[in-house]
Amino acid sequence: MTIDSQTKEITRSGQYWSFAHYSRAGRRGARRFDSHTNLENVSNVAFANPDGTKAVVVGNPGAERQVRVLLAGKMAQVTLPADSLLTLSWR
Repeated sequence: MTIDSQTKEITRSGQYWSFAHYSRAGRRGARRFDSHTNLENVSNVAFANPDGTKAVVVGNPGAERQVRVLLAGKMAQVTLPADSLLTLSWR
C-alpha cells in the first residue's frame, strides 16, 4: 500500500489484496492442508479453521475462466475474473 504524501491518496497493491484474502480465509489457529489443481497458472491454498469452516483461496493471473472447486465433498463452479483472487468458504 502506498500513500501519496501530497494528496494523501491511498493505492492498494496486489500484495495488499492477496494478504486480505489469505487473512480472511485462514483464521487464528487454522491449519493449511494440501490442495492441488490441474489447471495451468491457477493457484490455490486451502485452510481448515478451528470453528469447522473450510476455505480455499484461488488465484488466477490469466484470462477469465470457469473452474470447479471440490472440497470436503462439496463442489462449486465459479467464474474467475481475469487477474483475480477468489475466496470460497463453507462448513
